[in-house]
Amino acid sequence: MRNIILMFIIVFCSCTSKDTEIENIEIMSYYYTTNKSQTEMIMAFVNYSTIDENGNAKTIQKVSNSETKYLYFKSKIDGNIIRSISHKNINLNDEFYEQKTNTPSVNIYCGPTTRVKMKFKNKKIVTFFYNDTRNNSKYSLFILLQNILTKNYLSKNYDEIKRFGELESQQRDFEKYTINKDTITLKFPSMPTKNDMIKFVK
Repeated sequence: MRNIILMFIIVFCSCTSKDTEIENIEIMSYYYTTNKSQTEMIMAFVNYSTIDENGNAKTIQKVSNSETKYLYFKSKIDGNIIRSISHKNINLNDEFYEQKTNTPSVNIYCGPTTRVKMKFKNKKIVTFFYNDTRNNSKYSLFILLQNILTKNYLSKNYDEIKRFGELESQQRDFEKYTINKDTITLKFPSMPTKNDMIKFVK
């Protein structure tokens, strides 16, 4: 009887441990811009990656800032980094990563916004965005993740994906998810009507 109880405890602890592990991470960097008539805000993404629990990453990377050409590739992330992200975030939530302004000063930031979505095996989801990360270390693991993916791309340490229909579909779904979240979280300016034009003044 004692052996049966001991076995049950071991199995239960093992399952509980696995339930707290990362199932996958989605991460995308993007800008918001206006359409040709300057009446609607649209998203222009720079790169999108989905990474599984073993560090296997699939990425769509914009090749040039002036062209709409993308590269689709597979690369590898060190499993220790994924485990560190998993361990650090299992007890955290979206609110932890909220960007808060503590001073009335204006900070100028011209880089992209990044949206992260972590899905755990127990169905828990943590999602947040960040842009200006200066003096904020809580995003360091995700910045490291992005730096490794960028390094893999620049050093051509990847395998090109020839059949990328499924990856494109995942990116489109994540783009819709991101726009929905950003609409709630970010303060977008009001856009003009179709009869109005945006005027820039000095």
